[in-house]
Amino acid sequence: MVRPNADPAEKYFDLAYQNALYLFSALQNAGPNLNPGTFQQGVFSMPRSFGMYGTWAGGPNTFDPQQDSPFAYWDPNRPSDFDGVKGAWVACEGGKYFPFNDPSAYGQPHTQVHCFGQ
Repeated sequence: MVRPNADPAEKYFDLAYQNALYLFSALQNAGPNLNPGTFQQGVFSMPRSFGMYGTWAGGPNTFDPQQDSPFAYWDPNRPSDFDGVKGAWVACEGGKYFPFNDPSAYGQPHTQVHCFGQ
């Protein structure tokens, strides 16, 4: 709001935003009678949703909502989409998201995820 036509001054603003989004989602789910028990219930009952941070969902003992993640590698020569400076993360497998709880999604045994232009 301070500089609506400029990039954020902080490079890692998205991490603070992700944490705030998680916290306020849990608070919303906790309801009007906030206490440790309702907060926990709010965290565990987070609905399944997909957004810019992958798939988030609640469930028993789900203290972290993230269900999957893409793989990426660092290319020191590729210009960044953020500021145009050399150095950028490049998605593997076309940006596919891999679930944390399903090893079969990573491919056949003794194979590697396709990265580095392969």
